[in-house]
Order: sequence, then structure tokens, then C-alpha cells
Amino acid sequence: LKCFLLILIDTKFSINHIQSINTNVKQAIVVSGGFKKKNVDAYEEYAMSKTMNSRYRFNDYTSKFLSFIEHTYRDLYDLKIKNMDSKNRDLPNYEVIIEFHYFMMEFENQATPLQKSKYFPIILWWKVTGIIPMRPKEFCLLEWDCCYEQGGNYFLKVPRSKQEAKSYSELSVTNIIRINKNI
Repeated sequence: LKCFLLILIDTKFSINHIQSINTNVKQAIVVSGGFKKKNVDAYEEYAMSKTMNSRYRFNDYTSKFLSFIEHTYRDLYDLKIKNMDSKNRDLPNYEVIIEFHYFMMEFENQATPLQKSKYFPIILWWKVTGIIPMRPKEFCLLEWDCCYEQGGNYFLKVPRSKQEAKSYSELSVTNIIRINKNI
């Protein structure tokens, strides 16, 4: 670890950055028991408990360190790290979305008033989320009076479940969105 950090010092990284790498790699060593094969799951569990940015840095520094020391199980750990990074939401194929949109429009045009009132939440969800990206939870938490007019402009107040940005590399999500009268 000392040799790894000395090389990083020589590449002109800041002391704070090198300290961060040192802390993360030490945590990885402790959690994995020295990168033992049987502790790969413990490593993954610890990494997944971190925030997205922290986990990314933790995994990146660990992967670089394992590559540097040419560890026996580095491929096993790298595979776990790769799988952790891809655990974001998977979006459906765009063709399925277009097909679903077609069926929604067809239903809206052919449905009886009773059917429309019965499935109104789904129709409303599709219309609103087709234009404004939001999580299902956020849509369900919309208040009755979430839309309002101000100075000829219309706005929608969305109860965002995503936390505010904690660093410059993260983006905050706005709670109030300007919409048109139709929406």
C-alpha cells in the first residue's frame, strides 16, 4: 500500500486525494480480510452500504490497488465491482415503450366513461410521466392541489424522493416544474 501511495504522490495528486485513496483501500483490506476469496460477498455488502459516489470511488481505488499488486483474486473482485456498478435501474427497450404508448392511446379513444374513470390513475400516470420524469413513488405522493397557476404560467409541485445533492458532482432535482395548461 505504501508503494502504491508513493507512486500516486509522484504523479502529483493532492495530499487530500491520496489520503482518500489510502482510507478507502485500507477499508477494503479490512472488510475483505486481505482480499480473501471467501470475503468477496462481505466486500460487496460493505460497498453497497455506501452512497453512489462513495461506492464508485471505493470500488475504483480498490480495483486499481488490486491491479497494482496483481492480487490472485483481483478478477473475482473486479467482477463483483462491475456487477455493483451495473445495479442501476434498467430501462425497458424503447420499442416496448412506444408499443405501450400506442395501447394507452387506443384504450383512451375506445374506452367507455366507466372504464376511463376506473383506470384514470394509470392514464394520468402515463400522460404525466411521459413528459416529466419521476419515480412511481413520487407520482403516488402527488398532492391533490399539486398544480397551480402563477402569472399565466402553470406549475407542478413534485414531492421528490431523491435527496438533495451533497457534492458538486451530484445534481439536485427540482421540486417545482413548469408545465403547460394541458398537463
